[in-house]
Amino acid sequence: MPSTISVIGAGEMGHGIAELAALNGFSVRMTDIKQEFVDRGMERIRWSLGKLVEKGQITESESKNALARIRPTIDLKEAVTDADVVIEAVLEDLDLKKRVFAEIDAIAPARAILASNTSGLSITAMGRATRRPDRVVGMHFFNPVVMMPLIEIVKGDDTSAKTIREAEALARGLKKTSVVCRKDVPGFITSRTIAPYMLEAAWIHHEEGVGKEAIDSAMRFKVGFPMGPFELADQVGLDLLVYATEKAGVPAPPPMKELVKAGKFGRKTG
Repeated sequence: MPSTISVIGAGEMGHGIAELAALNGFSVRMTDIKQEFVDRGMERIRWSLGKLVEKGQITESESKNALARIRPTIDLKEAVTDADVVIEAVLEDLDLKKRVFAEIDAIAPARAILASNTSGLSITAMGRATRRPDRVVGMHFFNPVVMMPLIEIVKGDDTSAKTIREAEALARGLKKTSVVCRKDVPGFITSRTIAPYMLEAAWIHHEEGVGKEAIDSAMRFKVGFPMGPFELADQVGLDLLVYATEKAGVPAPPPMKELVKAGKFGRKTG
């Protein structure tokens, strides 16, 4: 079982992964490209831990101990040089992720697993940007990371069986249930399965003029889903939704494509 986890990216998912790992006893290094991003991530972790204490889910002592296990830094080398596992949680941009993987591959220990939190981009492509594609794996967490019970583990074309076993063991160490997607397809299992739900809602809004709020409310309050399709799309990212559906030969509504073209992906871009 690894003892040190490095998280690349202190945003919505990155700080959640760092918090989860620290709560489960791992030493954590959390890094980002700007000090303000790291500081904001630490603020969100403190807030989240405070809420867990407030709800009686952890003690004040457990909160302090978890916080003490996290070392924030803007120095990538410092973050990954002694890592057993590196988890990338940067923006959903494949070219960016490939650059990040090449960079961390050059400085992370040879033993380290390099994992991506992507919800649908190619693990194979990320792995082939490194000299250790057999040690590259998808570990897709769900938001909010501390509360959601699943990690989707994704095998790239070059990922070894040993790496998959180690990723499954890590998921257990994080007290999560894991499911393994053994084929590197756009959207994997979860995003690809849920995409038609979000896409059909977008077409109903576009073609029939039904309001987004009305559709979300219908699915939450009448059907009992935890999120409406537009709320979910906002969280998943329109860019990934369009990418996954069009790879599957299903067109997205023109307004959705226009938003993606303009760089407006949802929560991840503000």
